Amino acid sequence: EVIGYNNGKGGVVSVIIGTQITAYFAEDGELTGNAGCNEYFGPYKTDGEKISMGPFGTSRKACQEPEGIMDQENQYLAALETADTYKIEGNRMNMRTAEGATIANFQRVQP
Repeated sequence: EVIGYNNGKGGVVSVIIGTQITAYFAEDGELTGNAGCNEYFGPYKTDGEKISMGPFGTSRKACQEPEGIMDQENQYLAALETADTYKIEGNRMNMRTAEGATIANFQRVQP
């Protein structure tokens, strides 16, 4: 589950209250999840602490509420494609760009 993401405007923001962003990293290199409104899917590849992802496809729903949900979704998916490194500590994972800016913070949720 995503607990914060880079909004592309110079900062990491929390997920909008009442929404949930999920990410499932399958062993076959496929990343799937829900970006708040739409389901998304795309490839990812890791090598040590390096990661690359995308491009992503999505379902095509348009959600009106809560306010800003579609912007959140677009910003999150755009941020993922800029990821360069990741680090897992306990139940948390942090992704960063090549320049060191945070892309997203994740927390593992048990099914």
